[in-house]
Amino acid sequence: PHPEVTYNIPLNEPTEAPKATISDEPTRIVINKKYKNSDIHEAATGKKQSAQFEVYRCTDTSVACTYETSTKKAVRFTPITTVGSEYAYRFALNQSSTTNTITTLSLTTTGNKGQIVLRYLPANYRYVVVEKNAPDGYYNIEGDLADLDTIVPKNNTTSTYDRTNYATKIEFTKEDIYDYFVSSDLANAGDTNKIFDTMTFTLRNSEGNVVRLKEVTQGVYRFIQNDGSIPSGEGSTTSLHTKDGKLTITHLYRNEKYYIEEIETDTLGNFILPTNVTKPSGIPSGWPWAGHPYKAYDIPNTQSSDILINDTTPEDLTGSIENKPTRVIFEKRDERTGELINDETTSFEVYACDSNATTCTKNSGTKVFFEERTTINGLTDDITAVTPPVLTYKYKKLNANSGVSTLKTDRGVLSIAYLPSKYKYVLVETNAPNGYY
Repeated sequence: PHPEVTYNIPLNEPTEAPKATISDEPTRIVINKKYKNSDIHEAATGKKQSAQFEVYRCTDTSVACTYETSTKKAVRFTPITTVGSEYAYRFALNQSSTTNTITTLSLTTTGNKGQIVLRYLPANYRYVVVEKNAPDGYYNIEGDLADLDTIVPKNNTTSTYDRTNYATKIEFTKEDIYDYFVSSDLANAGDTNKIFDTMTFTLRNSEGNVVRLKEVTQGVYRFIQNDGSIPSGEGSTTSLHTKDGKLTITHLYRNEKYYIEEIETDTLGNFILPTNVTKPSGIPSGWPWAGHPYKAYDIPNTQSSDILINDTTPEDLTGSIENKPTRVIFEKRDERTGELINDETTSFEVYACDSNATTCTKNSGTKVFFEERTTINGLTDDITAVTPPVLTYKYKKLNANSGVSTLKTDRGVLSIAYLPSKYKYVLVETNAPNGYY
């Protein structure tokens, strides 16, 4: 039904003509920007890569409206203003005038609504909203278009659309440079990952400065926050920790380079933190180089829709840093000939003392227990006394209820790995080889 008004004509001439009003509601289009069903907000100030949009009109309403099927002439609007109780862009009556009109639109920042509101668009056309630039922390997606339904005169003049953006993301895995290949060690791989979780990492930007992040869950950190702000002060951190050896950082600036640097080894010191990594060319001048291992990431400006929709991470945005475990090699040799003593009756024990102890002895130390002796890939390849690999004992813990405390040589060589560097140790020979005192 059309709007109508009723007039009552009096018998006598009135002092003024009867008056009535018919009000029409202007068309209203609302486009909400979403990420995993949450609104995407932009900070009012301090943005590095502001979201930008353009609107195009299609005269053929029988097909989907895209830039290619449109007039390819951006629709002009008046600058954002208050229409009713909201901030909106109003269709410019003179589409040929550049005076006080714009074609590039931004997300509404007032009230953190994370939306674009278009008012007074002429009916009986289709429109397409093209995202020219994504908000901070999100990828530009090639071909990301918001095809709007044909605007037709109707009682309900508001049409609402949700459009998804996808966050930038890098992933990192901490790895042990020596992999085990026996089943008992593979079953304990998770134990090594737990050790990795006590290591400390930090994130640096393209200028070499440390980046502050907020922890979402263990092993997951975020840069650009829900309200579009950047972390600072209380509640943010520069010390990053993995979960089961894995680290994920999201909502970083796109088209930027970042570096994950390992700055502290595990709390026990089972692994060695290198301080002799050669500084490569191109490292930012703001990075005080300490020779630590690192991994570089180049976040692109755009990403393919398949990768984003499936929430996968491309290979060039994943990385790892490998650490060598601590290692001690002891050779049992004849005092006169210098030859290795290959005798399985020889046995040893290891005791640990506080690192500040002047001297570590059996009586002052705590017995150390190890995993069953095994071969660790690559660990003993550099040993020249015998043909590698050499069977190795892996540290378990102090005063364990299970494990091995009596150690044997392999062809006269004793190999021990993963000893925590926070202790000082003494090796005690508990049984000499046959024929020796």
